[in-house]
Amino acid sequence: MYMHMKWVSVREFQNILKSNTQLYQDLYVRETLTDKLLSKLGKTITEPTLKGTLDGNGQTIHNIPTQLFDEISEGSVLKNLTVSQSSIEGPALCRTNHGKIENVKVAADTTQRSKDSELGGLVSVNNGEILNCSFEGTVQGELNVGGISGVNKSSITDCIVQNSTIDNTKKSGGLTG
Repeated sequence: MYMHMKWVSVREFQNILKSNTQLYQDLYVRETLTDKLLSKLGKTITEPTLKGTLDGNGQTIHNIPTQLFDEISEGSVLKNLTVSQSSIEGPALCRTNHGKIENVKVAADTTQRSKDSELGGLVSVNNGEILNCSFEGTVQGELNVGGISGVNKSSITDCIVQNSTIDNTKKSGGLTG
């Protein structure tokens, strides 16, 4: 089977997330020399806020170096997406979810940033809805660590955490910390 995959730099990847409402092909993110130089100059990547709907159309994003979004805003939807083969400092999808995350699969290793007090495989703090999602991988942090969310203040329904390691010192759980 021939797979259509687009190779993109970290900066191109962030622009795709900011400007698209649907994905039509798998993306493989690679850090380029330009990305590395800009990072050394202190021009770090700023994750966008999802406002509206991003439909992954069943596509996969491979090798993301950072979470997809800083925040999923109220009324916004992230759906039908797979995140794979990634090692991320922070959660895979967003720091805070106020919207809806549906039919998203994440296979990644996540590590808690020193400035954050919670970490989940998908989101750090859930204030919205997470439906029919899954996580497989490692979540490693100090406090409030879970496979789906570090802290859940709302709704997690029909989600699964499998083949995973949740590693921390305080307040951890399979789904939420």
